[in-house]
Amino acid sequence: MEPDKLYTKLKEFFPNQLDLMRHLHVNACWEYSITEQSIDDANIKLNFFLFKKNEKSLKMTKQVPDIKPDLILYFTEKAILNLIEGNS
Repeated sequence: MEPDKLYTKLKEFFPNQLDLMRHLHVNACWEYSITEQSIDDANIKLNFFLFKKNEKSLKMTKQVPDIKPDLILYFTEKAILNLIEGNS
């Protein structure tokens, strides 16, 4: 899947999952790095950030926010698609 198409698909899922960060403080930030085949792959297909904007919303962006990530998550494309398709 093309990176922009993958980002669009993920953006339909992640900002709507408030439970992901329900116990975290406002401005908590997670960085996601998505690779094609293996998390050991040096080529990052897509990199994005998910942060808790306020108690009722999450924001997803490709731009590096002014917030240092609290967590960096690595997924293969297949793994992250399985994750969201199993939870939608």
